[in-house]
Amino acid sequence: MPRDLRPFVEAALEGRLEWCTVAGKRAARAPSRGKASIAVLSRDEEERLEQRVAQERELASRLRAVEPLDASEVDALALHGIRLFEGRLIVGARSAIREDERRRIEERLVAPIPEGLDALWSVAFGGRLFCDLEAQYEGEYSPIPTPFEQLYHLDAAADDDLKVRMKSLARGQQGDALPVLPFGGLRNEVIFFVELTGPDVGAVRVWHRRLRAIGVGLSDVASVAESVPAFFRSLSVRWIAREDPSSAHRRLARALAPLRKAGDEALAERVLDVHLASGL
Repeated sequence: MPRDLRPFVEAALEGRLEWCTVAGKRAARAPSRGKASIAVLSRDEEERLEQRVAQERELASRLRAVEPLDASEVDALALHGIRLFEGRLIVGARSAIREDERRRIEERLVAPIPEGLDALWSVAFGGRLFCDLEAQYEGEYSPIPTPFEQLYHLDAAADDDLKVRMKSLARGQQGDALPVLPFGGLRNEVIFFVELTGPDVGAVRVWHRRLRAIGVGLSDVASVAESVPAFFRSLSVRWIAREDPSSAHRRLARALAPLRKAGDEALAERVLDVHLASGL
């Protein structure tokens, strides 16, 4: 199986790649906040690494010239259930939150929905994303890749039902009203939520199941961003370019299927470019 060169590609692009000697052989070293990746690369692997870095730099140069989507393009995307919030693509986006839905949610909270989360839900109350980030948890834990793929909504039959996530976070809390509000994550593995009280109202936190084998609670969490808009802007989208091209193509082809089926190939490519450009 070919060696995964992604850590070394990313290190080279960020100016962190180092060369050292291991057992008398030249080796590549990619430092990180966690454990560094070190490997003795063959001549072929070194050539592939150089090619990947060159391709990434060429792509980045092209993407810097990409213009944002205009109003007509955004309107066309919305017809196919695709919306953007802070430059991040939301696929299968549901309609904006209704007033009756807002009331049903706020009845179970200690405070109103924060402005930043309300801005997101005014664009799409539910949907899927293709983003990732590394969260730094408290204590001895190193940064952990933390996927963010689902936006919760009110649907008792769905695995991303907001009420279910609210009940999960309510375990072990005193009183019926929640001091936090979950809004997205990945199934039962990751839950992102916003603070509703104190000096950090609207700030985004994340809980990760890897830090607790049993139960869901508000301990073992990481601070992610000061608001939901800032959180979205921090999400990484460069994985699309750095993954194996065939894998990335398949995932993106499914995400943009509504546009392609409608015969709007040019707009589908524009969406991909704008989404990638937002990660530069």
